[in-house]
Amino acid sequence: MESGESEESTESAGSVEPAGLAESTEGRAVVYRQTLDRNGRIKRAAKALGICWLLAVVSLPVLFFHFFLVPGFLLLGPVMFAIQVREENIVLGAMVACPACGSETRLKGGGEEWPIQLRCSDCSADLELSRA
Repeated sequence: MESGESEESTESAGSVEPAGLAESTEGRAVVYRQTLDRNGRIKRAAKALGICWLLAVVSLPVLFFHFFLVPGFLLLGPVMFAIQVREENIVLGAMVACPACGSETRLKGGGEEWPIQLRCSDCSADLELSRA
């Protein structure tokens, strides 16, 4: 049941497709991205706005720091909303073989900005993925 629910939420937010091959320093990886429709982008942005404003409310009782945290979170919310509404594609993830040690390094999801920088979890080598 759970896998069916996640597929439905993915389809309603947009389509999932490979972003194409990405070249690392030595090798290739397939990076998966999700194309969000307008409603999906607004839902995602509203969630970020709500989280920031919730953190502002939670920061109220924190002595001294609430002078900085509350205004910071209140201002960060609309900024995050504006950034996420503009992102039409998001990277879901990928597995990349490290050229230095050969271990598989996982690329976590986020905004689609090329080239993608990541660090090997085993040997800490810097990896860069660029569009092929």
